[in-house]
Amino acid sequence: AGEEARTIFASEAVDGMVDVAASRPLRKIRENASEAALLRAYNHQIAKVQTVRDAFETATQCLRQLIPATVYSLYEFDSGTDSLVCRHLVGDANRLIHGLTIPLGQRVTGWAGANRRTAMNSDASLDLAQIAKGFQPHLLSAISTPLTDHDRLIGVLTAYSLQHEAF
Repeated sequence: AGEEARTIFASEAVDGMVDVAASRPLRKIRENASEAALLRAYNHQIAKVQTVRDAFETATQCLRQLIPATVYSLYEFDSGTDSLVCRHLVGDANRLIHGLTIPLGQRVTGWAGANRRTAMNSDASLDLAQIAKGFQPHLLSAISTPLTDHDRLIGVLTAYSLQHEAF
């Protein structure tokens, strides 16, 4: 931010005109500050909820403002079957994904859980197969991120978008 600020102030005015290229970094700094404030506000809200469902719904309200996803799904880890089961959804009116079970390590969501790493801009059909085509328009890309507690897998949050490479 410091280098961007020096660039902004050094080249903001050229012959009394605002340099459009110089104002881009300032706009980016404002966007980042706005996003950080939004995340802080929702973090406080999530800390007050009592159930996983309420936490998930509050988190998706925030995420809808930050990422271009249509469907948000929370897959909970089932240690008995070593799989992830979709227990909570937002954006899937027909509940096509609800109850979907993905073995740990398989597909996009399973890979993210097994490796404790985020998988970004994956093809949604790699995770959902034909279910992705059940949406109109079709779900095209996905982002999956593991949810852990001291390296213990709790679940995976996966969001699906109607856009290619949305994330």
